[in-house]
Amino acid sequence: MIKKVKKSKATLESVNRNLERLAVSVAKGFSGVDEKFTEVDKKFTKIDERFDKLHAEIDERFDKVENKIDGVRNIIVLDHGQRIEKLEKGLSQAKIALGLAK
Repeated sequence: MIKKVKKSKATLESVNRNLERLAVSVAKGFSGVDEKFTEVDKKFTKIDERFDKLHAEIDERFDKVENKIDGVRNIIVLDHGQRIEKLEKGLSQAKIALGLAK
């Protein structure tokens, strides 16, 4: 046997009451969201600060490495320059000794 459900007429009062309940439920669902967003924002600020600090440290380390490489390069270039000068001087003396100098 199928029972017939009695249809109730929605009155303005019942609609308003249901809307009010719905509004209260939605408000409860969103209560505290602002505080959560504030907490998340603070955490992201801390993360940003950490990344900024790490970025500065990495930049400093790369600068040190570049300076070391530049120093090594300068030493090598200077050394090669000195060796070339010695070779040229020796070559000039050899030309003079062999009578090939102009």
